[in-house]
Amino acid sequence: MRAIAGFGSRLAMVAPLVSFLMAAPVFAQECETKIGALGPLSGGAAAWGLAMKAGAEFVAAQANASGGLQVGNRKCKVTVVTYDTKYTADGAAAGANYLASQNVKLIIGPVGSPEATGIKPVAHRNGQLTFNSAMAKDAIGTQWPTAFRQVSSPSAWAPALVKAAKDRFKITSVVVVAPNDQGGTDIASVDAEAYK
Repeated sequence: MRAIAGFGSRLAMVAPLVSFLMAAPVFAQECETKIGALGPLSGGAAAWGLAMKAGAEFVAAQANASGGLQVGNRKCKVTVVTYDTKYTADGAAAGANYLASQNVKLIIGPVGSPEATGIKPVAHRNGQLTFNSAMAKDAIGTQWPTAFRQVSSPSAWAPALVKAAKDRFKITSVVVVAPNDQGGTDIASVDAEAYK
């Protein structure tokens, strides 16, 4: 009889926790909001893509811990769907199509200029908003109304940075070195122009 009484007191302590855990997933049954995290998850640029993925997952976990994301009159569970672009234009285009097949309309990424070039027409066709961190001159533009930047491009910061460097260090000549892909050539051309 004492064992049964002990069980009853333990059940009384656990019951509120059980009822909370049973109620917590209710928001997930109402709706789900998917966010894409698109970038290089393997290869030489993986650190950038993995950081973007981790950031998206962190924010999703925060939203879910507070009951979900408010969408209209419902709280929706936030799920992150990822795709490895391998830091290529065709990888980003394929990623946008994959995310579209998963009904993802908001994409954090891509990170690089080659990827931004590949994703823009596909995301535009699919009606997906993208937030890239590419330094490409044409990473955004009026012809790509669904493409946005996460960070300022060299055309925004190079003139001020170059002027400050020239004034402080009395630079009279410079060599601009950059990777031989769109991620480097776009930045190098803007920087070279600023140094002129």
